[in-house]
This record gives sequence, C-alpha cells and structure tokens, in this order.
Amino acid sequence: PREEDSENWPIGWPLDPSRPQGQVAPALFKMVPVELNDVPLTEVLVAASTASEVPILIDYHPIDQQAIDLSELKVTVPPRTTTWGLLLKQMTFSHKLGRRIATDEAGRPLVLITTLKDSLKEPVVGKPAK
Repeated sequence: PREEDSENWPIGWPLDPSRPQGQVAPALFKMVPVELNDVPLTEVLVAASTASEVPILIDYHPIDQQAIDLSELKVTVPPRTTTWGLLLKQMTFSHKLGRRIATDEAGRPLVLITTLKDSLKEPVVGKPAK
C-alpha cells in the first residue's frame, strides 16, 4: 500500500521554479473558447489532453480513498474564453479535486488530477541523475 512506503516513485517531478508554467506547457495557457453544459468531467479531461497535447493522468488511489466517483462528475461552464490550465483548475476544484502540472523524467509536461489535498503536495524526491 502506498501509505506504508515513503520511497514510492513520484508521479511527475516538480517544475523548475525558474521556468514559468507557460514555458513548460504553453498549450495549457493558450486562450480557447469554452462552453460546457453538464458534460462529464472525464470527457473534458480527454478533450483538454487532446487539444493541449499534454497528458492528463488521474491519481485514482487518493480519489477512491475520498469516495469520489469520477464517472458521476459533470462540468458546466458558461460561454467564455479561458485557458485549458485555468479550466482544469476551476472544474477540478469545484469537485474537491485538484490539478498539478509536473514533468516526466524527460522534462515533458503532464497534468496530474488528484484530490485537492494531494494536489498541493510536491514530490520530495530529487530529479534522477542522467
């Protein structure tokens, strides 16, 4: 179990504080027109990942621990222009979820969807030596 082992490989590496998120994942911060009416959250996550070309990973373990059923969550957003990054942040927050932008071992961006509490945690493990 995850709780028993503090040496687990982290899901993504923390962003370099000297690089703005917009440089790491520019497509997540491009302005896009949005209008959603009771759309399943999982469909919006797939659409955001496809449009931004940034993988969106779901950390099911803590979500399941809080008894959140992703298949039941719906999203409604009135017509507006926003970024995928802000949209992901707002629509997850309203469902007690959070999103964290991180990078993989090769430095490519990814978005992790997890519980609100876990989204605020940054991996404490340093980036592996190459």
